[in-house]
Amino acid sequence: MRATQPSPATRPRKRKRRSPGWAPDQHGAWAMLAVPLLVGVVLGGPTWTHLTLAVTWFAGYFAFFAAGLWFKSRFKAKYLPPVRAYALIAGSLGVLLLVSAPHLMWWAPIFAPLLTVSLWLSYRRNERGLLNDFVTVVAACLMVSVAASAGSEAALGPLVWCAALVLFAYFFGTVLYVKTMIRERGSRAYLLASVGYHLATSLLPFALYLTVPAWRVQVGVLGSAMLTAFFGALAVRAVWVPRTSVTPKQIGVGEIVASAVLTVALLVLL
Repeated sequence: MRATQPSPATRPRKRKRRSPGWAPDQHGAWAMLAVPLLVGVVLGGPTWTHLTLAVTWFAGYFAFFAAGLWFKSRFKAKYLPPVRAYALIAGSLGVLLLVSAPHLMWWAPIFAPLLTVSLWLSYRRNERGLLNDFVTVVAACLMVSVAASAGSEAALGPLVWCAALVLFAYFFGTVLYVKTMIRERGSRAYLLASVGYHLATSLLPFALYLTVPAWRVQVGVLGSAMLTAFFGALAVRAVWVPRTSVTPKQIGVGEIVASAVLTVALLVLL
């Protein structure tokens, strides 16, 4: 007996697969997007402009992520829809932002080279390299200064730049630290680079104390010591954790905790 075939009406339909790029999968990027923005808002004094800036910033990231995949694919058509959609949203919000705060336009020539380098590296399929990590962390931490300049105090003083530098020191350190446990696990060179970097950054708070008068007055020796202890703990972590059997979820939780601690410390001290 020949098996009966299901009719077109009863045959289950295949779900149409969404094109790649609609949902960013780089979970570690969320802290880098949110923390510098928050610190800059508090340092500059909150305004309604910050609401538009925040939405534009996150929409811009969605567009950037989608564009990176499109460039990496060498411009395949299936990667284009999210690029087009998010670029339109980010561009429209960007125009609205510049209408309300035209002085933010001068940040465009600063971000443009960073964006160009990152997309070029995506095109070369080297988006996981250290150079791309470096430029993306720089761009993320510059948001401290952008948000501060959009504030009610329009502040771009030395403390703002110090906060951006401290956040860069932390976030680029996490890049090295995470690589020693995932993509570069077992690499002695990466482990040494990570440990050396973390030891060096533990000196940053007191270097700022000695060289930046505003930091010395506002943060003081006690605050500098607290931040030194924080970075010192990260150095210990960089030595010890790669020697253990840690899961990606545990790594993520650890980064959430460390990001929250540093955020609170900067907001309290500055």
